[in-house]
Amino acid sequence: MKALHASIIAAMLLLAHIGCADSVAPPPGMRPGVLVHYGDTADFTMPSEVFVGSSVEIIVRTFGSSCLRKGRTDVAVAGRRVTIRPYDLITEPGTVCGDVRATADHDVDVSFTVSGTWEIIVHGQKMPADKHVTVRRQILARD
Repeated sequence: MKALHASIIAAMLLLAHIGCADSVAPPPGMRPGVLVHYGDTADFTMPSEVFVGSSVEIIVRTFGSSCLRKGRTDVAVAGRRVTIRPYDLITEPGTVCGDVRATADHDVDVSFTVSGTWEIIVHGQKMPADKHVTVRRQILARD
């Protein structure tokens, strides 16, 4: 019985670790979207206010080069917090890319189920440092 209890605790700790914001690995062949590029911060297209029960499109723009290709966009809603993780596709090694800055728009639809201030959290990458960065915005949901 103690072994089963210890296994359950170990599994819970593993799940808690996997759920940490900075510990999420990108899908194979993709990288986190670049949200901050040499001092420029990505644009968010979203309203500042919404009605409870409505679904709203949120667009996050990521930066890259002429080889940029939009990958998938993950979204999770918990309480009044929306977490968005845009990913961009990695080009094949040896591919020659022009030195032209390009962007990709990652769009998600989010339903706001309760009134109050909602936090929009987007996880991505900062260049040239190649470090994790979090950008936050807020939306007010009204009845």
